[in-house]
Amino acid sequence: MPSGSGSRRPHKKSRTGCPKCRKRRIKCDEIRPQCGNCTRHGVICDYPSMLSSSSPHSSGSAAQHPSPSTSLVSQQPPPHTDLILMHFYTQRTACTFSNIPVVQNLWQNEVPQIGYKFRFVMDSLLSIAALHMSTERGHSNTDFLSIAIKHHNAAVKGMSAELAHVHPANCEALLVTSCTILMYSFFIASMPTIPGVEVKPASWVLCLRGVNGIISLSYDWVIRGLIGDLLRPWFLSNESLDPEIDARITQLYTLSTDRTLPSAEELDDADVSSAYFHATSKLRKSFCGAESSNDHISNVFAWPIWVSEKFVELLQRNHPRALIIWAHYTVLLDELEFWWSEGIGDWEMGQVEQLLPPEWVHWLEWPKRRMREHRERMARNDDQKIIDSLIVPEMNFNEWVAV
Repeated sequence: MPSGSGSRRPHKKSRTGCPKCRKRRIKCDEIRPQCGNCTRHGVICDYPSMLSSSSPHSSGSAAQHPSPSTSLVSQQPPPHTDLILMHFYTQRTACTFSNIPVVQNLWQNEVPQIGYKFRFVMDSLLSIAALHMSTERGHSNTDFLSIAIKHHNAAVKGMSAELAHVHPANCEALLVTSCTILMYSFFIASMPTIPGVEVKPASWVLCLRGVNGIISLSYDWVIRGLIGDLLRPWFLSNESLDPEIDARITQLYTLSTDRTLPSAEELDDADVSSAYFHATSKLRKSFCGAESSNDHISNVFAWPIWVSEKFVELLQRNHPRALIIWAHYTVLLDELEFWWSEGIGDWEMGQVEQLLPPEWVHWLEWPKRRMREHRERMARNDDQKIIDSLIVPEMNFNEWVAV
């Protein structure tokens, strides 16, 4: 036995292990393209120039960049991390885009097929899957956030190249990508601390209205295709409304008519007063739908599409009346219960509070109370579920023996 106090077993040092393992001074199994250590920790295994140096087809004309609509079959195999993300998407993320089983199935089975044909669609799916994984591992996991941003930027770039010519062959790809970009924007909006990302109130509304623009151009094509169920109306709105909400909406109408309120001079412009009145009317319709619908997502996303261009302009310019109506809409946002919408209602309300002049702040008391009551109900429901899970059901003697 060699002299010395240590009893460690000698091992062969790796000279070709991945940089991350060598930096951490741990043994690398040198599996490519993703070593075992990096796979367990969910990080990218950055072997230098692995694909370009090992592929016999990496030189000459074969190395040209593919067009946005090039099939993935003709491209380099995706990195191992992308395979992990795609598996996570099909198993977990795809079912979080809707609470309607038919629509969930569409995102899980039909949309990936479109991704196999269009690279920018695949990038958008990988981006949203990476965001979802970041929530599973905590928002401090910057690795998955950076991967999400990278794929998002690639998806936007590829989609932009196709938007100039919408036709039957690419309309489905453009629609599903615009939807995932919207969810990405939703998630980012509630995380304003991401370096280099500036977020403003209602920043995702223009994105949502862009989705509607694509639907308007391609509705007849899409409705007959793979993802036609995505456009079918899954909610029916009636005109009945909780008396408390109805009374509050009635009070909101005064924002477009009452000249005793501050800044009354803006109501002299008929386009402005009509924009406030119309937005309030459509907000009432959305609240009606929230009480009668089983598809809360479609109902919530309808209102920002229904409002006029003038209202969106007033909202972007932070007019107090528009901000107040928007604050009441955040009550509906707060009731979305998906990982990509978590915190969006609170964040939007917080932005309104910062921007609203003091003489208007009392208008926020009702929507803030409704949001607080909703969270308290959800907390009680969660507590009850925990209690129910701890209750052991009664069993007769024969059932006990079988167990």
